[in-house]
Amino acid sequence: MFVSVVFPLAVEGSFTYHIEGFGDADIGKRVLAPFGKGNRKKIGIAVCKSEKRDDCKEAVVLDEMPVFGKTEIGLFEFLHSYYGSGLGMAIKAMLPKKLFEVIQPLQMQQVEFSYDKAVKNLTPTVEQSYIIDAIKPDVASKFSGNLIMGVTGSGKTEIYLQLIEHALKAGYGAIVLVPEITLTPQLEDRFVKRFGDIISVFHSRLTPLQKFKRWLDVKFGRTPIVLGARSAIFMPAKAGIIVVDEEQDSSYKQSDMMPHYNGRDIAILRAKLENIPVVLGSATPSVSTYYKAKIGKFRLFEMKERIKKTPLPKIYLSDLNGCRRGIITDKLLNALKEQSQSLILVNRRGFAKSAVCLDCGMPFSCPNCSATLAYHKKEDRLECHWCGYIQKVDQECRCGSRRLKFVGTGTEKVEAYLKEIFPDKTIERFDSDNTKRKGSYRKILDGLASGKIDIVVGTQMIAKGHDYPGIMLSAILCYESLLAGADYLSSENAIQLALQVSGRSGRKNQGKSIIQTYNIHNPDFIDIIRHDYASFCEKELKIREKWHYPPFSHLIRVISVNPKKIVARKEIEHIALKLKDAQIDFLGPSVCLISKIRNRFRFHLIIKTGRVKRAVRFLKNLVENKNFDSRIVIDVDAIDFF
Repeated sequence: MFVSVVFPLAVEGSFTYHIEGFGDADIGKRVLAPFGKGNRKKIGIAVCKSEKRDDCKEAVVLDEMPVFGKTEIGLFEFLHSYYGSGLGMAIKAMLPKKLFEVIQPLQMQQVEFSYDKAVKNLTPTVEQSYIIDAIKPDVASKFSGNLIMGVTGSGKTEIYLQLIEHALKAGYGAIVLVPEITLTPQLEDRFVKRFGDIISVFHSRLTPLQKFKRWLDVKFGRTPIVLGARSAIFMPAKAGIIVVDEEQDSSYKQSDMMPHYNGRDIAILRAKLENIPVVLGSATPSVSTYYKAKIGKFRLFEMKERIKKTPLPKIYLSDLNGCRRGIITDKLLNALKEQSQSLILVNRRGFAKSAVCLDCGMPFSCPNCSATLAYHKKEDRLECHWCGYIQKVDQECRCGSRRLKFVGTGTEKVEAYLKEIFPDKTIERFDSDNTKRKGSYRKILDGLASGKIDIVVGTQMIAKGHDYPGIMLSAILCYESLLAGADYLSSENAIQLALQVSGRSGRKNQGKSIIQTYNIHNPDFIDIIRHDYASFCEKELKIREKWHYPPFSHLIRVISVNPKKIVARKEIEHIALKLKDAQIDFLGPSVCLISKIRNRFRFHLIIKTGRVKRAVRFLKNLVENKNFDSRIVIDVDAIDFF
């Protein structure tokens, strides 16, 4: 009758209450309990029974059915023990906000689902048939990890659809993760066309009420298929299969807030807990996933040909050294004149990277962050891409001068330049600045589909799963800009993006892809031109094994953040000393690449370990037992190192 209750708050532990008649069947249910000094009523989740305590307050169970089942409890415990999340933040990440605001009991009416829709499937290719037949017996009955490494346009989506249809006929649903569902309306349209209105689309742009309603629809079986971004992995679907499309994408990692989980890895764990198959799909899987398939942890299925055997695009290099225009080489300009539809990747939004004073030579910097201000011509302002600080262009430099020069290239500058060169072509920009308004991204993509747009200029958003047969040319403005991360993942990320961008072109007939570069002798270009991503992975694995980087270890990034620079530095140094005493290997400590964000200074160190839970447990005990003045961030399996 004594119960541990977790509330969706930024607190570490659980709270013990007395609940009359509480039994094992009540674990995972919502609980209404008095909280804090004022005993205000709050809703939490009963996660387990607890030891008797003399000072317990009374609480009551709200609903007849748990909102947390065995699977959710398992995921919840993993977020806590592996990623080091506080219990409250783990609960908050997994359940919709409205669930903790509605005090009335939920109307728990389960829908008995049956699927008998007659669907005319596309006739699968030999490659598709082999993969479908291999995975189908596991659906809703057995765990298996499956990597489909298929070139762009090889028909991975049709495999997903046919496996999901098999799950539906067996009385189960499915969870399908994509990097950013708002950017791939084609995929949503294809699922709806195939399965009708039994799909819940789940992503961050939904309102809290919309998220709550869709959670209820999934919970009670009204929409057995979930299609969404990383947080959709926590939806309460009765899944027979889980799919993670574009599994290599960094969007699956939640780096900006706790818990710092990776949606792909949670999907694999959930499939194990529910004893169902997980399918990871990509033309360019992460090196770590490729390695797991290589050593037999996952089954590897390769798809080396496009549907209808359309040849992969030819990839050409174009030397930027000595380029007269400084932005676009003659080779790319001539190609843009020839093609009907083209796509250009620019790895920076805005008009220019920075504004530099012509009198003192200093760049205009953000007063809150250690970063330069980017120039946005449309709004005629300077903006910090880290904290959102905005400054007028005509504002004086610290030296008193108002003379400035714009340096670097962003999507806005390329768009303006191309409109000047090609006044008769319709040119659109596809980046976060130009897709803020609701439906704006779909309008641009519809323009591509209809052929109304001739050239689209965009950031990495344009590389994510789009399939428009009219695009015959794709280009990367500057390959070196893709290597800006300067960490162990930079080459992997750059090659993945180069091959993904090239794959947007020539879906019906062989297309062309041009990569502009300052170093045409970069050895990675050999694998890119050959579309031989596996060759790159093999070479990269040898380097990582030598230096003990993932997948041969795990990286845990520990960051100390404080308004006072000296305090942030001293406290990361204290953590380093304790790690040394505990004989836990680490790199650093050092100042972060971006040393200040929002007026808070940042220092970090990086742990290399094969025993994540031990290191996390040590760090959490250290943080809990010492009264740190800084905010200490623990990022397990980090992919951002700025």
